[in-house]
This record gives sequence, C-alpha cells and structure tokens, in this order.
Amino acid sequence: MVRNRLNAMGIKTRLGYSWSRSPILKLLRNYAYTGNLILQTTYREDYITKKRVKNNGEKPMYHALGTHEAIIDMDTFNRVQEEIQRRAEYYASPDGNKSTVRYPFTGMVKCSRCGKSYVRSGSAKYRTWTCRTRREEGAKHCGADIIPEEELYRLTAEVIGGEVTEDAVRDKITVIRAEKDRKLVFCLRNGKETVKQWREHEIKYICTEEQKRQISLKNSGRKRTDEQKRQQSERMKEYWRTHEFPEERRRLISEKKKAYWGDGEASAEHREMLRQRMKEVRAMRKNGEEENDG
Repeated sequence: MVRNRLNAMGIKTRLGYSWSRSPILKLLRNYAYTGNLILQTTYREDYITKKRVKNNGEKPMYHALGTHEAIIDMDTFNRVQEEIQRRAEYYASPDGNKSTVRYPFTGMVKCSRCGKSYVRSGSAKYRTWTCRTRREEGAKHCGADIIPEEELYRLTAEVIGGEVTEDAVRDKITVIRAEKDRKLVFCLRNGKETVKQWREHEIKYICTEEQKRQISLKNSGRKRTDEQKRQQSERMKEYWRTHEFPEERRRLISEKKKAYWGDGEASAEHREMLRQRMKEVRAMRKNGEEENDG
C-alpha cells in the first residue's frame, strides 16, 4: 500500500504525522495539482461567527484555468478520479449506503497505547477485536493485544450483571480501556473502575488414534540419525569458518542492535533473558579456556 511504503521510507505529512488513508485521498483528489483552481468552494456562513462551510451551490463558484504550474496532467487526474469512483462502487454495500452495523462494543474499547478504538475482526468461527492502528498499519505501529470477542462478552456480562446488549453496555459503561498483560479496565458511569483479565483461547486440534499413528509414522522417517546430526554440525562449522560478514552487513546488524537496546518499550523480560544467556556463554568460554590452559 502507498501508505505503508511512505511510512516505511520515513516520509511524514506536511504537519509531521505518519500517513493514513485520509491525507492520501486528499492528495489524490486535489484539483489544484492540475494547474487550475475552483474558487469559492467554501464560504463564511456569517461574519459574526466567521465559520466556514462547504459551498453546495448556495454561492457561485469560479473556474480559473492555468493559474500556476501543473504537477500532473488532466488526463492522469481524471483517470485517478475514475479509479476512486470504481473502487467506491465495487466495495459499496448492495443498497448503496455505508455500513451502519453497530455492535455492543463499537467505539467503546480504547487502546491504552495509541488511543484508537478497537474494531471487530477475525472470521465467522473466531471473532476478535483489534486496535484500529494495529489492524490498518501493522503490529510494529501498535503492539496491542487482540481480544477474543467471547472473552469480551463474558467479562462485560460479569461487570454489568446481565445480558450484553448495546443499550445495556452504554447505560452502565463509559469506556473500556485495553491495557497490557490482557487487562481490561471498565470505566463505569458511577465513577468507579473495574479491572478484569481476559484469557487467551486455546485452539485444540482433535485427531483420531489412526490419524495420530499416521502422523507418528510420517514424522519418524524425518528423524535424523546421530551420524547425520554430526555431519550437519561439521558442515555448519565449515561454513562459518569460510564465510565472513561484509562490513556493510556488520554495520546494519550493529545499528539494529543499538535500536533495540535503545527502545524503552522493549520487553524487560526479554532483555533479562538475553543478559542471562550472555553470562552463561561467557562462563562456558571462560571454563573452556581454563581447561585448555590446564
């Protein structure tokens, strides 16, 4: 997608923000890029409030040609508008209207990391709720957890003490904050907060005894003998003896490691695990050197 490519390249919008659907559509629909202008597309509703409103024919509009240098030609601009219209018609609902389907949690679940609302996702067999940023831009932009819908219903029923419907949820809850460690904070209209922790659903694959036997036979043929393992180990040792990292690759790896260790959001547990492993490796190397010296 154009949005993802621009963000990956580090290019920001005019105001210094990351790219999203709205500013890209504004760029594609900007008639001024053709070197022409349509004047008075908006006007002041009155001169007391000085509020500007869209001109839907209440005032005359003026078409000025060749007012400045064009960035794109009219043929390209018109083809882009036709493609936008074609996609809008293709993805429109059968009755021609935008989807108005609402669920009990529509606009209610907020991400504590980026502040965006959660949206319904998943398949018909396994429905989930996902942070809009994560869904549209990926986990690298927001690593919020994906919440199983069944868990959301279960915990909400516990909080409101009854059936989960849109009216029941909105009558008793103002917002549901999705926080780290699978925690949901229910902010109630009486000013209180209730914290619940949801469980990840386990996906179980049930096999018959015959299927288990067939899988076992299939996997048994893939097991390597001790001799094969030894040969593979020798090949890997020989490979690393004869291959060296180019200077550019060493630099990229070094920059990647620096970026990781400088990231304040990196998992503390993961950092601690790496430190312990490095200590163990150093201790093994030290013991090996002492044995060689002896």
